[in-house]
Amino acid sequence: MEYKYLRVLACILVIFQSAIPTFAAISGIQFINSDFAGSLNIGYALLAVLGFVLSKEEIPREWRIALYVLGALSWGAEFFGTLAVSNATDGVVPTYVSYVGLFCLIQTAAVFVFTKNACSRLESVLHGNALRNWQEKSARLASLTFGVYLIHFYFTSCLPKAFPIDCYSLSWKLLGGVAIFAGCSVITAALGKIPRVNKVLLGK
Repeated sequence: MEYKYLRVLACILVIFQSAIPTFAAISGIQFINSDFAGSLNIGYALLAVLGFVLSKEEIPREWRIALYVLGALSWGAEFFGTLAVSNATDGVVPTYVSYVGLFCLIQTAAVFVFTKNACSRLESVLHGNALRNWQEKSARLASLTFGVYLIHFYFTSCLPKAFPIDCYSLSWKLLGGVAIFAGCSVITAALGKIPRVNKVLLGK
């Protein structure tokens, strides 16, 4: 598939799989036929398509800043919106929360673009051993992400039950993800030492 068609596909998927369903969930209005929307739903593959497109695009500084602002606002909408609709229940109401929902998608795009540009700038100022060390550590951390994805659910579901953690607190929302990622990374790295298991988690 030519790249220009893939870019159009990414836009269509963002609109029909992410934006419209998010607005429909918030407003309670069904904007499009559910069968039609389902035919355009490719699940988490949307993140891969969007990530590939963003990796190829050179986004101007002004647009990057706008994306970062939208990412921050989306985080606020997701966090405080979830608090508001979940306040009267014992669990989390997922109206604002979805891996392919618009708020999460904007945050993901903002973090991806920021990291991409930050790494490019960092590599432009590092040379020799410093650059090689940075690349090796980044590659080592990147190799752990699939394992982190596979086991992070157990951390997010079991930790609040085992410890007095307020999942609605701002500190948990800000630091909990970092702590879970670090813990899952350590476990993935340890499991990666086991023959055959490392083929699944690390692809080695």
